[in-house]
Amino acid sequence: REGSVVGDPVAASVSGAMTSLAKAPTYAHSGKATPRGLVFGFASLVVAPFLGALYAVGIFTIPFIYLNAILTLGFGGWLGVGIASALRSGEVRSAVLSLAFVAVGTALAYYVHWAVWLNRLSEGELALIEALRPDVMLDFIGGVYDVGAWSLAGNDVSGMALGAVWAVELALIFGASLLAGFTIATGDVYCESCGRWCDKHDDVLALDGTADPGALQSRLAAGDLAVLGELPRVTQGDPTWFQINLQRCHGCGQTNTLNLDRVTLTADDKGKEQRKEDRLLEGLLLTPEQADWVTRVGGGDPSYAG
Repeated sequence: REGSVVGDPVAASVSGAMTSLAKAPTYAHSGKATPRGLVFGFASLVVAPFLGALYAVGIFTIPFIYLNAILTLGFGGWLGVGIASALRSGEVRSAVLSLAFVAVGTALAYYVHWAVWLNRLSEGELALIEALRPDVMLDFIGGVYDVGAWSLAGNDVSGMALGAVWAVELALIFGASLLAGFTIATGDVYCESCGRWCDKHDDVLALDGTADPGALQSRLAAGDLAVLGELPRVTQGDPTWFQINLQRCHGCGQTNTLNLDRVTLTADDKGKEQRKEDRLLEGLLLTPEQADWVTRVGGGDPSYAG
């Protein structure tokens, strides 16, 4: 990956059309939804309560608080991923709508988890169908709040301490769910021209990380792609570099976007490599010719069809 492409006439023509703009256009979802996507979304809401029931059985059965914390995060995360992915597969291009479905699905799963957990705690004396009634559920939760349901270091956890644990659990579930759902709902580019999700091309170009990130970001944001040909490539062993990723429609070829990340490699106390990626620019819209040029600068084949 060593070397650079400077003064390329193609680079000049590619960037010249946009360098006069203060800021080049970036991609944003259209906000559209399809009937199929809504069907998939409502289907995911039907599945969510069953996941809540499984989660309740898990946290009731596992006696280790740290494993329960991991299970809680995983439960919330997978809810968000599952619901948002269902909507994505139905070609829903609205982050707001996707997050609304994620929030409703998470609430349903969370509610059912309480009913199943109380049923297990009462050893079946509280029937599940009764536990699903809001008044009965709140009454039993209040009783558990007063007396506690488990102990820590030999002391019963009840009252405000138990309430704090429940509040943290609630925050973890909804936080993980909404964050995961947002990532899925906003992470991909959709071509409205031919009706398909674009293909991802990661690590199209890796540039030396010693350049000024602000200057690089500003030039790209203004549509000045020539900077990609001016900077040297990253050399093997460098701990920091700038990475160019593309998303391209290989149907009609009209929708193409560019992302700029700053990648940093570090080592933890045990010597294990840690990779950190900071997004500096997202969704810069490119013409087909610009996307082809960026691909060629990176040494790739612009005729690749996904």
